[in-house]
Amino acid sequence: MLLKDTGIVLRLYPHGNTSRIAVWLTRRHGKLATLLKGAHRPRSPLLGQTDLFYTSELLFYARENRRLHVLKETTPLDPRPAFRTDWRACAAASYLAALADRTLPFGPIPPDHYSLLDFALARLASRPATPPFLLWFEIRWLRLLGLLPDPSDAATTGPLTPDARQTLARLASAPTLPAALPASVFRQLDSLLARLLPAALEDAPLWRGRTLARAILALP
Repeated sequence: MLLKDTGIVLRLYPHGNTSRIAVWLTRRHGKLATLLKGAHRPRSPLLGQTDLFYTSELLFYARENRRLHVLKETTPLDPRPAFRTDWRACAAASYLAALADRTLPFGPIPPDHYSLLDFALARLASRPATPPFLLWFEIRWLRLLGLLPDPSDAATTGPLTPDARQTLARLASAPTLPAALPASVFRQLDSLLARLLPAALEDAPLWRGRTLARAILALP
């Protein structure tokens, strides 16, 4: 069956000498993997058409009961060239893509995950990346995964000030990041996520990627 969708490239890795595999988060079909046959051959129509963080239109042959599908063609809609020149933004985008890849199963999922990641990558490509932005994304992502505790539940959130609790509730539903976060509120919410994420992710490499991205964004 030939299917069409819009997707974001989360991960790429080689397959044989001339092919590679792309893992996508798509708008309608959720997370899926496609084989790019002969993508490294000089005359391949797929050469240069797919890279990390691209939002693309893809046409693929869906293989029933198999995880790996076959990409027929793809057209970049937003290649986000800023990630090839802005190393801070690239570090943040790498973490967001890894977070999506490691926390989502293959198969259909609600489109809110795709919409959030697409918005976040577009913003990173157009504005300076900051640690509060990553915090906002993590809160929103955990909420979509059903892993964010009730902001009013002190048993799971720990000792937060009223301002921090209100901010957590607001960020969990806010479509965009507020202009600024008070330093004390940021520290409290960052500490909360530092407790929540290791248990939720159970992925040491991903946790190291988060630590690295945060350190890079905090550099003067």
